[in-house]
Amino acid sequence: MAFQEGDIGSVLTVRLTKVADSVISETQSAFIPGRLILDGAVIVHEVVHHLKSCKRSGIILKLDFEKAYDKVDWSFMKDVLRRKNFGEKWISWMERVIEEGRVAINLNGEKAEYFRSYKGLRQGDPLSPMLFNLVGEGLAEILRTAREKGLVEDDTILFLKNSEDELSNFKLLLFCFEEMSGMRINYNKSEVYTLGVSVQEGQAIADKLNCKLGKFPMKYLGVPISDRRSTMEQMIGVVEKVEK
Repeated sequence: MAFQEGDIGSVLTVRLTKVADSVISETQSAFIPGRLILDGAVIVHEVVHHLKSCKRSGIILKLDFEKAYDKVDWSFMKDVLRRKNFGEKWISWMERVIEEGRVAINLNGEKAEYFRSYKGLRQGDPLSPMLFNLVGEGLAEILRTAREKGLVEDDTILFLKNSEDELSNFKLLLFCFEEMSGMRINYNKSEVYTLGVSVQEGQAIADKLNCKLGKFPMKYLGVPISDRRSTMEQMIGVVEKVEK
């Protein structure tokens, strides 16, 4: 029986889903069975209120990646798979699904000729979300190593200690991840939220990271998160989404 590319992709997705919890770190909650994507919003909420109640300063960095799926470097992705102990046969199957695909430009309902792409993950492919999480493991590993060496204190993308050295180290680590993975951070859309510092200090931190200085309440995964008690007005959007 001959298998089509879509068949292989579906089989790989099912098998990868079964081991996702053991190969993808706890800092990622999207598309992983047994994890809830909104756990991230709960954690951010708890950290914000902990810093506020303890009167500690802190920085929350909300990053936006430019066309994230389209920019993934295939060689980087395969390197991550090898570091996660995936066998060469597995990697060759994934290569077939990802690299042998063809894309076409649809303009006003008319498709041009199909052509091969040389990077990125395909939108709508059931395997792509899992592979994107594995690419994210590259950044998680960079930050874990940096924490062990004392370069940064936290191992997630969101929370940073209010420290000049840590901000510089973190910016350098993000630059390294961009160069290796092919992904690019859209700093114009990324935002910095600060706690326990003046507006002037907050703006200086945002300028150092080339991001906008955000104001609470911030929205994360569609949920408003404030450094104060949330109001009914702020939560109306969430209620409306649940009702729909």
